[in-house]
Amino acid sequence: MYYVPQEANVECRGSYGNASFNGSERTKILNLDGREIATVCTRFYKFLLMEGTAILNDRGAGKVTVNYGGVIGGVKRYFPVSRCSYGEGVKKNLCLLPYHTVAADNKIHKVGDILYIPKAEGLVMPDGTLHDGFFIVRDTGSAFNGIGPQRVDLFTGIDPDFNNVFSRAGFNHKKPLPAFKVLGDSAERIKDRLKDRFGVLY
Repeated sequence: MYYVPQEANVECRGSYGNASFNGSERTKILNLDGREIATVCTRFYKFLLMEGTAILNDRGAGKVTVNYGGVIGGVKRYFPVSRCSYGEGVKKNLCLLPYHTVAADNKIHKVGDILYIPKAEGLVMPDGTLHDGFFIVRDTGSAFNGIGPQRVDLFTGIDPDFNNVFSRAGFNHKKPLPAFKVLGDSAERIKDRLKDRFGVLY
C-alpha cells in the first residue's frame, strides 16, 4: 500500500528507516528548474522520497500537493499539482484515485487496466460507501521493474499505509490475494462508474 503523507501530520523528530532525526534537520524541495518549492524537516522529506507525493502545509497560498517529477543533477525534483489533489500517476494529469488506484508493473498491467480483488468488495470506505472491489492501474514505480504480475500496490489516499481500510481488513504483502483482470465491455463499464464517482479527478 502507499499514500500521500501530509506535512502537518508527520513529526520532525523520530526515526525513519535506519536513520534518527532530532527535529532540527531541514531539506529543500526543489522544482524541475531547481528552484525551491519549500524547506521542510528532513524526516518529512524522507516520507516524500518514499511515497513520491506529499501535501505541504499552507505557506500563504493554501496547502500544496507536490509530485515526483524526475531526477536532475542527481537530485529528485518535484512539481506542484492542482487538479490531481492526491498526485499524478504515470502520465501528466492522470490523477490517483483514493482506494481505487493500483501501481503495478506496466509491462504486465497496462495503464487503464481494471483489476478485481474480491476481498476488497464490501469494505466500508472513509466516506461511508462500500467498495465494489474494482481498481484501475494508473501508477508504477522502481519497485515494479521486472516484478511481473505478482505484486501491485494499493493507493489509500491520505490514510497511512499502516492504518487504512485495507490494512485493518487484513491486507498484507505477505498474504497473497486472488485478483482478476476485467476485460472488454465490463472494463469500460467500471471506468464509467469510476468517472461518475471521482468526477474531475478521473
